Amino acid sequence: MSNGTWPATTFQSGSSLGTNAWGVNNTNNVSTGRLDSPAAVRAYIEERSKQLPPTPESLEQIAKEVTAQGGIIAIATHMGGTKQSDDAIILEDGSCIDLIGSVGSADAKWQWLHHGESYGSTYDPSRNVVDPATGEFKTWGEFISGKGRPVPPFVPMIDSGSPTPDGAAATPAQRINHLEGWGVDAQKVKKRMDELEAEGSYEPMKNFEAGKLNDKSETSPMYYFARWMQAAGLEPTAENLQKFLKANPDWEMDAQNNIRIKPEALSKYPGQEDAGQWHQAISNDGTGPAWDFKPIVSSGTGANENVVPFSSSSRRPYSLRA
Repeated sequence: MSNGTWPATTFQSGSSLGTNAWGVNNTNNVSTGRLDSPAAVRAYIEERSKQLPPTPESLEQIAKEVTAQGGIIAIATHMGGTKQSDDAIILEDGSCIDLIGSVGSADAKWQWLHHGESYGSTYDPSRNVVDPATGEFKTWGEFISGKGRPVPPFVPMIDSGSPTPDGAAATPAQRINHLEGWGVDAQKVKKRMDELEAEGSYEPMKNFEAGKLNDKSETSPMYYFARWMQAAGLEPTAENLQKFLKANPDWEMDAQNNIRIKPEALSKYPGQEDAGQWHQAISNDGTGPAWDFKPIVSSGTGANENVVPFSSSSRRPYSLRA
């Protein structure tokens, strides 16, 4: 079976079985032999999905079954390694597989989306995974070493226009749209923001007041920006700032990585006109880079007029209180 999305399917709710990606609606014989390779693990998952709906609970159940049969599988993490993924797994060779498309929605479906397959991208050994057998968080390097396997060489994901590991320019086929991936999918970030708000569990962030992060009445663009970055688990880099802008088309940035609400979009943010001015998005006081939202004092030189363009997105722009 080729990589990519499996044939679209719908599942019934509850514990009843629904039509799967191959049009089967009955229990199938699933291999109970030892799953001693990524290929065997994949075959098991594809067969098992015929019996289970595409939910985080099903993914976790399958991962436990694979582990029980000797297969090597871990569950990926979000939010900087602090939250278990609801749709992605890591295999023995380090490949990150997004198993559920549109997870949590009515049109959720099983899929096999191997991020960075064309150039052999692998999961960061220093990033956390969840051990399906114990529910314990540990680094991918620690997890795979504990299985008696070597840590796969780390090959990071390629952003559009970034070089491939051998230094060549990324081809269009190799360029990854991160908004479609498990790491910074815009809909998933919004879902995490809703969860963090409901739980009041945003963690303190440098340059932002801790109380305001969990204050539901604080709806300023400044704190929307901070919450979005924390929910996405993105480190303060220019590349990650671009991911924020791609998901939030009301915003723009200049060549110095300063950000603001676009002048033509300010009418959507009544009382927040200050957000239409340029703000420093990343600062460093000598202890390391951090997200920020510090107003830029204009020098009158027009230095901020060099706005970095982005292609239009079909995704619905976020509102401050969506």
